[in-house]
Amino acid sequence: DTNLPMLCASLAEMGIRPCFVGKVSDKLSSLQKAVSRALRKSDVVVVMGGVSVGEYDFAKKVFHRLGVSEIFWKVSQKPGKPLYFGKRGKTLVFGLPGNPAAVFTSFYEYVFPTLRRMMGFEKDTLSAGFVALGTELKADRVRTLFLKAKTDCEGHRKIVIPLKYQGSHMISSLCEADSFIVVPPRDRPFRKGQKINVHYLPYLR
Repeated sequence: DTNLPMLCASLAEMGIRPCFVGKVSDKLSSLQKAVSRALRKSDVVVVMGGVSVGEYDFAKKVFHRLGVSEIFWKVSQKPGKPLYFGKRGKTLVFGLPGNPAAVFTSFYEYVFPTLRRMMGFEKDTLSAGFVALGTELKADRVRTLFLKAKTDCEGHRKIVIPLKYQGSHMISSLCEADSFIVVPPRDRPFRKGQKINVHYLPYLR
């Protein structure tokens, strides 16, 4: 299990201690019991895995049964397409895809700014800026890509380079990443030296 320690560490960096952390078997009844308990005790509920369309993906069904109103499900992005967001009363509910890179990306792009806003920070989103690409970069025609990346210096200018192993199941690149390259959908690649939007990870700022 990489997701649970990773998310708990990210929350600890924010000064947040989860009030309920647990692993749940791939049974609808078990998941429903755990989510019901979390909804009673939490301001924000985060479920990792079970939000896609597989045989054992029960999260959406459980949210519906427990009266969570769906605000959106699925985002045109990679990784993290099956992302879920809903609300029951004042409690916010996030369903994150189960693959670790998708959990990491979805947390920092969606959950992190939400928690920051709830904590009263004026600056709630990740810091961002346009940085020159250190290499040519292909885009997806339909989806926005969030690529784990490393910033560096080339002469007197700052550059950003996408890391290897971008698959949503791969975690080795998370050890090196200090940012995400946000690649909008388009037919043609981005040229080396062209400036592109970069979101900086907060624990390295």
